[in-house]
Amino acid sequence: MTFKPPPLNGTLTLPEIYDWHLDHSPNHPLFVFRSADDKLHRIPWSQGVQTVHLAANFFLDQIGTNNGNTVIAILAITDAFSYFIATMGLMRAGYQPFPLSNRNSPAGIAHLIKEMKVTHIITTGDHSTQQLLAASSDVLESEGVRLWCISLPRFGDELIKPSQSFKRCPVPVRAKPDDVALILHSSGSTTFPKPVISTHRMLIERGRAFMFGDMDFCGHVMSTHSVPMYRRSHLFISLCLTAATGLAISGFGPDSPIATPSPEQVLFEARATQSSVMICVPSYLESWALSDTDVKALNAFSAIMFAGAPLSKQVGDYLVSAGVTIILAYGSTETGPIAKMLPSKPHPEGWEYFELSPDLDTILVPEGEDRVFRLVLAPSNGHAFPFTNSRVNGRDVYDTNDLLEQHPVNTHLYRLYGRSDDQLMHSTGEKTSPVPIENILTQHPKVQHAVMFGRGRFHAGVIIEPTPECSINPLELTEVARFMDEIEYILVKANKFAPAHSKIFKEMVLIADHKRPLEYTPKGTPKRGSILQAYAKEIDDAYMAFEESSALDVALPESWTPAYSLELARAVVKKALPDAHDIQNDADIFQLGCDSLHATRIHNTLVQYLRRFAVDVASVPRHFVYMNPTIERLAQFLSHIANAGVDTGTARHASPDDGLTSKISQMTDLVSKYTSHASAATGGSGAHAADEAIEEVVLLTGSTGGLGAFVLEALLTNPDIKAVYALNRKGADPKETLQSRQTRSFEWNGIDVRLLGSPQLTLVEADVTQPDLEISAGLYEELRTRVTCIIHNAWKVDFNLSLLSMEPLIAGTRHLVDLALASPHASTPKFIFVSSVGVFSNTDATKLGPIPEEPVLDPSVSVGTGYSESKWVTETMLHTLAQRTALRPTVVRLGQLCGGRNGHWRASEWFPAIVCSGAMVGSLPILHGDASWLPTHVAAAALVEMRTSSETFLNLQHPQPVPMASIMGLMSSLINVPLVPFETWVAALEAKEGVRKGIVANNGQNSPALQLLGFFRASLRGNEDSSLALQTPDMAIERAMLSAPTLSRQRTLTTKEMERWVAYWNSLGH
Repeated sequence: MTFKPPPLNGTLTLPEIYDWHLDHSPNHPLFVFRSADDKLHRIPWSQGVQTVHLAANFFLDQIGTNNGNTVIAILAITDAFSYFIATMGLMRAGYQPFPLSNRNSPAGIAHLIKEMKVTHIITTGDHSTQQLLAASSDVLESEGVRLWCISLPRFGDELIKPSQSFKRCPVPVRAKPDDVALILHSSGSTTFPKPVISTHRMLIERGRAFMFGDMDFCGHVMSTHSVPMYRRSHLFISLCLTAATGLAISGFGPDSPIATPSPEQVLFEARATQSSVMICVPSYLESWALSDTDVKALNAFSAIMFAGAPLSKQVGDYLVSAGVTIILAYGSTETGPIAKMLPSKPHPEGWEYFELSPDLDTILVPEGEDRVFRLVLAPSNGHAFPFTNSRVNGRDVYDTNDLLEQHPVNTHLYRLYGRSDDQLMHSTGEKTSPVPIENILTQHPKVQHAVMFGRGRFHAGVIIEPTPECSINPLELTEVARFMDEIEYILVKANKFAPAHSKIFKEMVLIADHKRPLEYTPKGTPKRGSILQAYAKEIDDAYMAFEESSALDVALPESWTPAYSLELARAVVKKALPDAHDIQNDADIFQLGCDSLHATRIHNTLVQYLRRFAVDVASVPRHFVYMNPTIERLAQFLSHIANAGVDTGTARHASPDDGLTSKISQMTDLVSKYTSHASAATGGSGAHAADEAIEEVVLLTGSTGGLGAFVLEALLTNPDIKAVYALNRKGADPKETLQSRQTRSFEWNGIDVRLLGSPQLTLVEADVTQPDLEISAGLYEELRTRVTCIIHNAWKVDFNLSLLSMEPLIAGTRHLVDLALASPHASTPKFIFVSSVGVFSNTDATKLGPIPEEPVLDPSVSVGTGYSESKWVTETMLHTLAQRTALRPTVVRLGQLCGGRNGHWRASEWFPAIVCSGAMVGSLPILHGDASWLPTHVAAAALVEMRTSSETFLNLQHPQPVPMASIMGLMSSLINVPLVPFETWVAALEAKEGVRKGIVANNGQNSPALQLLGFFRASLRGNEDSSLALQTPDMAIERAMLSAPTLSRQRTLTTKEMERWVAYWNSLGH
């Protein structure tokens, strides 16, 4: 073997390793290139390092000696090998080389030079470089800064013809591992580019990182023909990887013309230099994919790495199917390689997936989307960073701001999802990751680039730049309409991929003006911040026009009749829900795919019609669409509002008592509806003898939620329970398995995922709103005959939805009851229903005594939201059925739950939202009363114990309350903000809100409390003593204590538990 691996333990710097190879690997190839006379040259390490010394002596002669702290910039367009020799020559001479991208602006170049106090710059004489240098010098000279320029020679002859008089460069002051070795810079996507320091230690670590993959690079030749030398990926590979592993690099020869190579030239030269590995940008792969001959040629390479931009999924899929080995080279200037370099072949789960390099100390921070995490890296003994920019769990870390999406099955694999700093935080608190959606839009042949917007707005929009040959004048409406028709299919495709809150309406598509082209970074990606600033007026105008326009072919009537209301409501709903076909007038639109975004559009359009009809819309409820979730109900509402707003003397005004009576009537009607088909003979068929030993088998719904995950854990670790069926609805992503969702839930809550491999467990995707649960007849029969206990935990938590929209959940409960009543066992399965203290939402908690463990006979105490009303209906239905049938229900009313073992507590809940917004608001509210909050894992354990209870109603809260004053005092000290009266805190939150036309304008990223501002205002209005504003009702738990021994063993919440909550919220960036 001609290559002798060097010591990579930090005892030698990179220049010293080069000298080491001069002595120990002199004949091993370093460079491979083809000269103009078509001769193939293999330059060994001996000749390469001798040329490095030649360059070092040259620079010392030109610049003079230094103390090891002199920064020398390089702004040059030359061949890769001369650039390599110059960079290493400067480093060998004791200078700090600073390669600059020629794609920077003059102002960007000047900024970098001033920042690093550069006095000398190595440059080339080509026109574009001299033009950029002159413009940069003008900026510098205006600020009193002068540069000395040194012409960069080309070292081709020296590489090919060994010198007979080799002169080693004298060793400068020996560098220490943490001395600066090389300076790179960021791309400057949003502001000026920033210098990024690499120490000698880091360079060794970057080279060593490539040794953690499956491929042995020694003996391979890597084509770098397509990548400019100043690119980070080229520098790290050329300077570090070659020295660490024995890889040789190939490129265009030193005597080749300097020009941007075509894909055809790159592939030809890569093959001519007998390269076995290649690195390129995705556009080259996309070009080669068009030629069968090129694709066949690519098959000969052991691996083709791509970096710098996303690769089209269609192209990637095609190349892999054709046998091409493509690998994502994912890393950054600050960190070096992040993905494992290199796997032996693309992962079978998909070429876009990668493993994180095992030498990195990674922290994956959940981002609130399924399987999406923000990548944070912690410095370690084997991997240092130029700087840290955040703190997580008390550690200084480097937050990459990269979002990774975990594979739904193989949780060790990830793919790039976007950037957290690109994320759009809408006024609803929902987040849109624009990059995946933008990538779909740019798949259209006439779309050059797409940039989404919508930060602080209710919904998103996009700026689309047409390709140069398809230039559109945005002021010519006919041209715009024709272009929109052409791209409509790709917009539909993007909307199908996007989450509901990220969908783009056609009215929110802006066409970029070719007279104001989008700005780009040196990498060729759009400068998002600059673009959004440049198009700020157009964006504002688009939102205003969207709010004011209806775009419906429904004219205003002379008089507002019921028939007109029905026509209008139907037209508006149909336009908002284009994918819902044949919508019946009495169909619940929220069961047909209507979400908050659609509801807002329906609301805004109908309000515009009312306003045009001279109706005072100031008193129109904000949530009237939720309150009237069918076309028929919307029409009735419109008729009432329109005619009440016209002074005809015939308008009818409903009193508050009318509304309460109507709500109570709806609730009691639903109880009757779902209890009418039950008789005393139902259930307990006795097919199994009463004394027969029956295995305990539990059916659990909602096991992927926070509480459900802990309940599942408690069931699987209970030796008395022989089998568990975990029923969950299908996920939003059809490609994600229930196993993956359950695994992620366990991981987030700190539960041992190995439990999910238990033979006791069967995960079932089902829809309990259907009578057969949408499972096979065989599985339904298995559940009917085996299950001895049902724990019904799944319930939709959406306080906007009306009772009518929650009815499917009530029906689902009845379907589970029917399953229990059809059991062949002598005793019907125990039926535990997880209810809520929210059943008492229409009462003053401060004036109630402890709520007894009894049925709630008065439905008015639950009137308020569809959530609380549906819980009352279900509680009452189960209580009624228990009297009429053999059903054995236990309704468990949960009080406030708090963080589990690892502190996991959703930041969107009211108390976490208050604390997480403390830093932004600058204070926390004074709250009195007691907190009977129960850790989630404790509540789960108690629920499982309650399966043996004979009680029909139990209340579940902490038996030893903690004063709220002490909790808020601790929170105040942990986040270092003062406590103020609740009304003062609400006022401060309102001041931060920035309400404009009813839409939250603040981006809300660090303020989940803004999303609950209405809730806090309502709490303040309803209490004379503001410090008791958020007090929840106290509940009697005597029977619960007897039914669940876990409760009796509970101690008061500790400071350590509360500190874990804050640590968890901090890990989310709050």
